[in-house]
Amino acid sequence: MIKAYLCGEQTDWDLGCLAGVYRATPNESTKLTPNLLVMGREVRLPAELVFRSKTAHDGPEITAYGDYVDQLRQKMQHAHEVARRRLASGARRSKEVYDTTISVNRYKVGDLVWFLLETRQVGQYQKLMHLYEGPYLIIKKYSELNFLHG
Repeated sequence: MIKAYLCGEQTDWDLGCLAGVYRATPNESTKLTPNLLVMGREVRLPAELVFRSKTAHDGPEITAYGDYVDQLRQKMQHAHEVARRRLASGARRSKEVYDTTISVNRYKVGDLVWFLLETRQVGQYQKLMHLYEGPYLIIKKYSELNFLHG
């Protein structure tokens, strides 16, 4: 986004307008804007000011400071609850997609396996080293991930 905004000019880094646009754009995961989550309301955009569009005033008129604080707190708590629900839903969806792509090998006693060498040796190029060692015969299974080999 910054690259598109600068248009090749990397000397003037006044990104206030870009930050304002970012804060007024709904987040992909929460579907809410950063302005709403941080300030409890949307900020009027320059076009709304120029064309005199009025934003809807929801709720009764506020006459006391305490009433304003209470209403703002309620709005922000509701917005944060909605954001949490949407983030949890997105996380579940991402997990389901991830779980469909993974494959788990089920080894049993008597299987031949190759052992992945994850250690690096000083002075040797990783690209030129063997990645696996073996084959090894599984002698005992302690769990799904731990085995005794021979």
